[in-house]
Amino acid sequence: MPLHNNIHMGKEDIRQLIREITNLYESNHPNIIKPFGILRKILKDKRQEIVDGTPSAYVNLFVKCWSLDPNERPTLNIIFDELEKLSAENIECITNRVDMCQKHVSSLSDNLSTNGNEISGEHKF
Repeated sequence: MPLHNNIHMGKEDIRQLIREITNLYESNHPNIIKPFGILRKILKDKRQEIVDGTPSAYVNLFVKCWSLDPNERPTLNIIFDELEKLSAENIECITNRVDMCQKHVSSLSDNLSTNGNEISGEHKF
């Protein structure tokens, strides 16, 4: 299921969306930095620190969204499409890792039953 269900928003609409999200967030979190404080930091080219280990594809998307030039920022449709693609890639990666682990466990189990539960030919369970 797509993340966006055919949302057609231009770059100018994103500003209003951000304003609404900020208002909603601030009403539940009164102790956070107010929008003008955030705006001053952004205008000084400050950005939230990226968490170590964040995949580079996500970092690239963050950087595009943080551009001071609105023409360089992606639209919401592009952001949703990119997140959907990255999500599918992550699911595939996790599935592949789970499959690998299952094969490894199965192989270990087969080896244990073939060798009469012997480990290194010296110890038994």
